[in-house]
Amino acid sequence: VIFGYHNCRNLLYSRLRVENFHNHAINEQIVSFRGSSNTVVRDCTFIRGGITNFNGTYPNTDGAAVQVDAYGVVDSCMFANMPRGVEIEGAAGNGYQVRTIVTRCYFSNVFEYGVFNITAGKGDSSIISDNFFAQYGDPHPNWTPIAVYITSGRGTIVRGNTFLNVGHGVTVLAGSGGVGSVQVVNNNFRTNIFGVYFTQASGVITGAVVSGNIFENATNGIIMDADAGMITGNTMMDSGDGTSSVGAIALKKHGSPGSGSILVANNVITDSRGLSAAWYGVQIYANV
Repeated sequence: VIFGYHNCRNLLYSRLRVENFHNHAINEQIVSFRGSSNTVVRDCTFIRGGITNFNGTYPNTDGAAVQVDAYGVVDSCMFANMPRGVEIEGAAGNGYQVRTIVTRCYFSNVFEYGVFNITAGKGDSSIISDNFFAQYGDPHPNWTPIAVYITSGRGTIVRGNTFLNVGHGVTVLAGSGGVGSVQVVNNNFRTNIFGVYFTQASGVITGAVVSGNIFENATNGIIMDADAGMITGNTMMDSGDGTSSVGAIALKKHGSPGSGSILVANNVITDSRGLSAAWYGVQIYANV
């Protein structure tokens, strides 16, 4: 619908309502070495987007309502019935994306990613705060929804959000560039398959923090596969399904153990059922 090609600065989109868009509603993407910055999207509504990707046969291609770059702000917007809500994106070679903020937004039935940090090496100091993510009705047959998906960058903060009945609340997957100092703090996770899931693919996760969150009825509360991090001050209630889940907290290390450590302290865990109905509060895996 709206495409800022490059060098677009200080743009404000306010009180827009966009429905039935085929690809992106607003795309302020860096496509040259002179990038877009300081874009603000405020009080906008996006409904039934990504029609070209709606049946899920072309995952990871298109369908995001908003793409923003350096110092972008998405504030008080509604996203409903689409593959992706907000993508933090850029083109290789432009340096890190800095302090993109997504706040006070409502995501309903966004069935692939709610907020997605998409480009390798991007996303430094982004803040995702005070949003509401919910999935109603049957899930999409080709996707497990992920509310917040972080694949790169340093210093991302996920704070004060509510995650209701989504497949994954927060997933952090480290690619070749690694992911550092992600903080998941003071969020409310209710009835999710995974609450918080850190996993290392080709890169390393360091400085991960999961603190002060509330988890209710999560099949898997917190899974941390990281080289260094801490899980502190969380409240975990009714975790696990007693069959294939990990219950409240699981620490995993894929491949050779690293030099870092993971601190687990001052968490409150009640009614946690892990594998084969065992009542596991904290599980530890090594070299799996």
